[in-house]
This record gives sequence, C-alpha cells and structure tokens, in this order.
Amino acid sequence: MSLPPEMADADRNSSLAAAVDAAIASALDEKRLVGTVVLIARDGEIVHRRAAGLADRENGLAMREDTIFRLASITKPIVTITAMRLVEQGRIGLDDPVTRWLPDFRPRLPDGSEAIIPPPADPYVRPQLQLLRRRRRLCPRRRFRRPR
Repeated sequence: MSLPPEMADADRNSSLAAAVDAAIASALDEKRLVGTVVLIARDGEIVHRRAAGLADRENGLAMREDTIFRLASITKPIVTITAMRLVEQGRIGLDDPVTRWLPDFRPRLPDGSEAIIPPPADPYVRPQLQLLRRRRRLCPRRRFRRPR
C-alpha cells in the first residue's frame, strides 16, 4: 500500500523544510550568516518560507519576509542559472565556443590582433564552466596569445 500523493508531497515538503531550517540554524549559529529569507516553491506552490536572523545587526533589527535587500553582483547567479537551464533544454552546450552565440565577441590585443584565451591546463576543466563560476576573467590580457 502506498501513501496518497498529497501525503507523500506533504512528507517530502516537511522533511525539506526541516533540512532547510537546520541549515539556516547552523549557518546562523556559526555566524556564516547574519540573516536570511528563504522561499521554496514546487510546481508554482510555496512549500516553505522563513525569515531568520537579523536584517540589521548593529541595531538588532530582526529579519522579516518582506525585508528589502541591497543586491550586488546579482547578475552572475542569474546568468549562470539561465545558462544551465538552456543546457538542460539542449538549446546550448557547455562545450560551445562563446563565439557561436556571440559572434562579434572577438577580444583584441593592443596591436589589434585577435586574442585567443588558451585552454586551461587541466583538460577536464571546461572554459565555459570557469566563466560561469567566475574563476577566470573574461579578457585577461596577460593570458592571451597570438593565433598561429
């Protein structure tokens, strides 16, 4: 005998909520976070929401679900998530050269010649993944070499 789907979803959601709450509590206890707001949705339905910690540490102001955050460098995770969704859909490939999708992207050296970003020393590291992780600058001049 199996549980009705609603019951299975409820159990899954409550265990997810417990795991998220434990991770939040741990991060707050270890001072890796000052405060956070979490909202998790599944199939368009909110299954867990929580505000925890402080919105303003200096003034002891508690975090609320409607706290407004100052965001910096938020485009990086948005672009990465978007790119990975496109990979999942088969619309782009992680091994595609950047110029396939941005044909005019042709970095140049100071003398005007085309620059080539050399492949990483580790053959198992994909340059596109490095760009998504932001571990490599897009145009590091000192790493360019002339085409042969």
